[in-house]
Amino acid sequence: MDLKILGPRNRLLDERTESFSLQWTQEALLRHDYKTALAQLRYIDSTGEVKKMQKLQTYDERLAAFNAFWAQHDPTPGTKENEAKREFYRRVAYANRKFAHMRQPGWRTDRGRIYIIYGEPDQIDDVPMAANYLPYQVWHYYHEGPYRQFTFVDENEDGDYRLQYPYDGLGMRPNF
Repeated sequence: MDLKILGPRNRLLDERTESFSLQWTQEALLRHDYKTALAQLRYIDSTGEVKKMQKLQTYDERLAAFNAFWAQHDPTPGTKENEAKREFYRRVAYANRKFAHMRQPGWRTDRGRIYIIYGEPDQIDDVPMAANYLPYQVWHYYHEGPYRQFTFVDENEDGDYRLQYPYDGLGMRPNF
């Protein structure tokens, strides 16, 4: 974005060129891009609530269901802030900043999905391209439950790292 500050008689006082990104609030996303709001929630929906929410028509119905969804995921219901909701959208924003590829938002990429579901890896092995293999990353999760490992390969050498089978340390595909 170009910003120019003009003084009297349109005299240029200052000029800047900066890039910026816009992060919608969850409520604005609900109103203007409900499909995206639900697609993001699919990553953590284990009860099928998102499927029910897809059928809602009015903004008020959608907002009520959205709030009920997050109330069910609130680790400390007696407090003002929903820490799970805050952390989820922090991860979505991080994925969008770090893993976006071409016109695909970061939350839709394989690395973005895994990051949103499991959080920051405990260890990342980042292996550059060599004569015999493509660049790849291995993400390791040692905390919270069983050990998990995800391998992502940059098959087209364009920065789009794709999740490889087996999908985690247990051979299970994440919910997406």
